[in-house]
Amino acid sequence: MPYLRTRPVIPSHVKDHLIRILGISKNPSTQKYVIMMQFANNGNLRNYLKKNYSIITWDRKLLILQYIAGGLKSLHALGLIHKNLHSNNILLHEEIPLIGDFGLCRPVDKFDEKEEIYGVLPYVAPEVLRTKVYTKESDIYSFAFIMWEMCTYLPPLCERSHDTNLVLEIFHGLRPKILEGTPRTFARFMKLCWDTNPSKRPTAEEVYNTLKYWQMEFSQKRPTECYTDFKAADDWKKKKLLNNPNIPCTNHHPNAYYKSRPLQLPDAIINDFTSNLNSHLENFARGEKVFTVKHFV
Repeated sequence: MPYLRTRPVIPSHVKDHLIRILGISKNPSTQKYVIMMQFANNGNLRNYLKKNYSIITWDRKLLILQYIAGGLKSLHALGLIHKNLHSNNILLHEEIPLIGDFGLCRPVDKFDEKEEIYGVLPYVAPEVLRTKVYTKESDIYSFAFIMWEMCTYLPPLCERSHDTNLVLEIFHGLRPKILEGTPRTFARFMKLCWDTNPSKRPTAEEVYNTLKYWQMEFSQKRPTECYTDFKAADDWKKKKLLNNPNIPCTNHHPNAYYKSRPLQLPDAIINDFTSNLNSHLENFARGEKVFTVKHFV
């Protein structure tokens, strides 16, 4: 069974917001394996957001994101990358999020040229689509789209066909629109997390520390700029709910897919991105500043 041979071992003491694998069994009749995992009674994050749309506040959103970032921080500290982070792979037990689906999780220094790209297109970093090389920075890119989904309650780029045309636009900088009601500080940070240049993305530890700071500021209700920003977003949503208690609607394209699948790209698409990336890196080398967490806390 390839999964059993290749899955990295996560030490038993590392349990922070990572779904636990309890055991493995084999059906003697079918010879198929069954993996027994920790039960999560609130399902995945996407369904949780739909179910709790009218009641979830930014205090809760920041805590959920902080916990997810904490799990990612633990993985990265072990030298592991998740490679398939999206809202369907975040499970909730009671109100606590847990990162699941470690089927693609690998050590950061392990690369297999024969391994195909696999995932949900909007969450896959552009450099991964080009090189097939996953990094800690590509996990942060994926996390940015979970941040966007927490703001909008919608899967990212659901109005578009998930095809090579969309890939090409992503290579040229296309990202989901920042919708009205998104806190400004949050939006700026999210944009850094999904920046085309991996060097500009914060680390998992920086993401965790930033979200922890914001959540603490908001929960203490001190009249700081941070609290005012997130409180205004909650107030905006309350007013919107008075007119329409339902999740904002958008036209979901029939070819927008949100289950993990193989992603194969023509060489012409990859070559176009290589040219675009080289230009971007030249601009970066001419003086753009690398992210530091002090800009946000």
